[in-house]
Order: sequence, then structure tokens, then C-alpha cells
Amino acid sequence: MGCASSKETVQEPTSPEPAPLKLASTMDVVLVDPTPPEESALAAAAMLKVDDANSAERALAPTGCPYHHAWAAPAASSPPETSPPAATEPEPVATDAVHESIVALAEDEPVLKSSVLSSASVAEPEAVSCPVAKAVTPSDWPRAPPGASFKKLGFTREQKNVDELLVANAAAIATLREALADTDLSKYDLGSRVPYDDIWLLRFILSNGNQGAEKAVRATLAYRAANVELLERAAAGDNAKYQPLLRYSIAEVYSQRTTMDEPVQLIRAGKSNVKKLMDLFTEDEVVESMNFQKEQLFLMCDEATRRTRRLVKMVTCLDMHSSKFTDNDKRFFKALGRASKDSELYYPQLLQITVAINVPSYLNLIWPIAKRVMPAKTLAKFRICSARNTLTESAVKCPFATTAFTPDTLVNFLGGSGPSTTVLGPADRPRVAYDENED
Repeated sequence: MGCASSKETVQEPTSPEPAPLKLASTMDVVLVDPTPPEESALAAAAMLKVDDANSAERALAPTGCPYHHAWAAPAASSPPETSPPAATEPEPVATDAVHESIVALAEDEPVLKSSVLSSASVAEPEAVSCPVAKAVTPSDWPRAPPGASFKKLGFTREQKNVDELLVANAAAIATLREALADTDLSKYDLGSRVPYDDIWLLRFILSNGNQGAEKAVRATLAYRAANVELLERAAAGDNAKYQPLLRYSIAEVYSQRTTMDEPVQLIRAGKSNVKKLMDLFTEDEVVESMNFQKEQLFLMCDEATRRTRRLVKMVTCLDMHSSKFTDNDKRFFKALGRASKDSELYYPQLLQITVAINVPSYLNLIWPIAKRVMPAKTLAKFRICSARNTLTESAVKCPFATTAFTPDTLVNFLGGSGPSTTVLGPADRPRVAYDENED
């Protein structure tokens, strides 16, 4: 049994010039159920010390069952699906593999009994009783008005089967390895939790094509060799060095993931003070802090990809509540552009999408600036949510929020009931003042 995957050409096409911003039109959303790998993911999850509230539950998802937080959002104006999915049989596993999975989804949901697959059950594997995903209705979301219905997402979300991608790109990977024959990839492993193997090389081929992959790999190896300390701190979840910067540029890798297991970066742009940030810190320091978070997110995406056998990417949620046109700073845009180009080069296939929420009307005015400094591929993945004030209104107005999250996994200031953090601050936190004595 494999994961659903697209029949599209695997090589990523060149991104077109970003069009003027507009709200997305409606179309159905595709949620792909992942299949956990044959070996336990507990060891892989334990490698990362990045705070992740659901990592243990994800690792315990039984073989043959979908990721248990993948609650399918119903289509607009349609009643939610409440019937359990049909039981499926797991694929045969290695004779020495023992899967002992006990998952309690909630107090009102059944507890999955232990499922032990031993050598005796390899020939005829027993059916697995999969946990039933709790259906989410519009009324489950905070502040949802009576009679509210879900909106359809204006774009398709999918995750390709990484094993199918490896087969389809086997010749390109072999050619890339031959081109890198003079490079001992193993010597670059210090300070890195990412194996430099076929999956790693695959990302470069998908992002750069067969001709550009070698140059990108060599540049990335040089970058990683020169930044071993940063890589080690990112793997350990040690961001103490960047805490002073986070006081003014409020961004964090969130403890919850999306329904498709995507790591989430939350940015409270409207509460930040990038002018003060650039007054106090150099452009290089700001770029380094951004690259640090991208390294953390890449580690999480790599771990999830190997565990689920789907090409998992990150999601950025940009909260623009309280943002003002005068808050913007050209120095910050320059640093952001540099970091985005670094990310595109050193972390291929990392960004799935950036969604701006609580967007002010002036965004079209700064779009030309963004086009001058940001990579075209990054801007092509930018979307706007129709919710304009999630502090007082329901997130039901944002189809991305209700598709990618559940009420308890979406942070409170974006319309969910999930807790915020020390860095992100309370839902009603004030904007960062320019002057320490300013109210």
C-alpha cells in the first residue's frame, strides 16, 4: 500500500512572475492520507529536540492507518463525514519489526489496542483497527456564527509519494552522484541530522532540475561546512542566541503541525518592530536568525518525509493584525530577500505555502518592493486568507485555517483555541514600541 501521489511531471517547473495579489477563487482541496513507514518513527522523532506537542502521537500511529490528526474538512455547505474509514491491512514488514501502538485521540474516542506484528504474522498480516478521526464542524470553531459553513480552499494541497519520486528520478540521482564523485558526502555529516542520501539529493533535482542540481548541492555543502555551530544549535532546539532579535521580529516554529504533518512557522508581523530590529542588529545577524529557523524547519520536514514517505514541506502563517504601512523598512526587506534566496538554495523543496491572515488594505502598495527583493518561486507560493480580524471574528472565514488546522491546533490569535507561546505573546499583545519607554 502506498501513498496517493500526483501524476504530474515530477520536475518542478520554472515559477512564473508573481501576479498582482487577489483573493483566491474556490476549488476543492485535496488531503492526502499518509502511510507511516515500516519502522518505528520514535527514534527519528527523538533526534529532534524542537518542541513539538504531537510528535509522540504521530510516531505511534499504527502501520496501515492515516495520520490520526488528518481530520478532513468537509466541503462547503456539505455535512461533515462522520463514518469511520474502512479498515486496511498493513504491508508485510521485516520479521524483526514489532509495532506496539497505543493511541488515545480524546476521552470520547476509542483507545487503539496494541497491534503486534511479529514473524508469525508476516505471511498473513492481521487487519489493523485504525483510530477514527473526529469530524470538525463549523460550530466547533471559536466565535463561529450560527449557521456558518466551511469555505472551499482556493488551491489544491497535496504531498507526493517520495518513493515514487525516487523511482521516477533514479537516473537523475545516479547522474548527480556521479557528478559528485569527487566529494565525500559523509565528511559533511558533522553537525547535521540530515542524511546526505538519495532523498536529500532528490530535493535538489526537483527544485533545480538535472542541470542545476550539482551546483546547488556543492553550494549547500559549503554552507553547511561553514556553519556547523548553527546546525548543531538548530538540531538541539537552542535558540538562545536569537532571543534578543525575537523581541522585535516575532517569529517562531510553532509546537503544532498542520493536518498534513507540515511544520508551521508563525510570524506576528503586525506586532513586530522591524525598524528597531534593524537599528539594533546588523543585516548579517538578522539573516542568520532567519536561516536558523529554516534549518529547524528543514530538519522537521526531513524527519516527517522519511517517516510518512510523503514529501513534507513547511507552512508559514503571516499574521498581519495591527500592521501599518509606516512599519515597513527597506533594510528589513533586504535582509528578508537574502534569507529567502539562501533558503531557496540551501533548503530545496522546503516551502509549501505562505498564507497571510488579517491582511491590511495597503499590502498592494508594498508588493512591488517584495517583487524586487524576493525570489519569484517564494512569491508564487504566497496566498491571502479572507479573514480580516481573527481576534474578534471566527476562523471559519479562512478556508486555509479550517483545512490545515483543527480548532485545538490553530493558535488562539489566528482564531483557534491552541495556546500561544512566550515569544509569540498573548492574543491581545501590544505592538512592540520603538522606544522602550513608549506605551
